[in-house]
Amino acid sequence: RPPRSTLFPYTTLFRSLSGVYESDDPRHRQVLRLRPDRTFLLTRFGDGTESHTTGSWGLASELVLLLDCEAGSRMSFQLIPDRQALLSDDRTLSFTKVYL
Repeated sequence: RPPRSTLFPYTTLFRSLSGVYESDDPRHRQVLRLRPDRTFLLTRFGDGTESHTTGSWGLASELVLLLDCEAGSRMSFQLIPDRQALLSDDRTLSFTKVYL
């Protein structure tokens, strides 16, 4: 019997995380798109403006999502146990998956 891959649970989790998430706070609306190729687009809306951040994403552990921005900064999010939502590390915004 071949050895069991330790990456299998993470591969499944990567696929299940891909999709579009929106912040729950309408005053600080943000949309996070996690693509299956492990790239992301974070769009922030406010005061009639829109800003975009892109980069790659990955898992630091089973419950922590990391976004590595092209500008060199890093953001982390805690996965809420239902695996359909994210909580920003500063605990100010939660994101809920809206569609794949």
